[in-house]
Amino acid sequence: MDGRARLLTRGCTTGWGDWIHGELWLLPSFLVRRRLGFTATVANSKGPTVTMPLPEADVTAAATAQIRAEHRTNAT
Repeated sequence: MDGRARLLTRGCTTGWGDWIHGELWLLPSFLVRRRLGFTATVANSKGPTVTMPLPEADVTAAATAQIRAEHRTNAT
């Protein structure tokens, strides 16, 4: 599904099994989590990870499929 996405945070984890932060994007019909690396996790450990207004981007169905394929903890 194509749509406009809004970045909610760069500090989203999947739980106790994976403490590496990820970006959490809100689309019209679902959420997308994109895993970041260790360096980004350390950088995001203090303070807000996004500023107002929240960043937005156009996202295609192909892009969300690619994000899911990048790492096993990415989800749509």
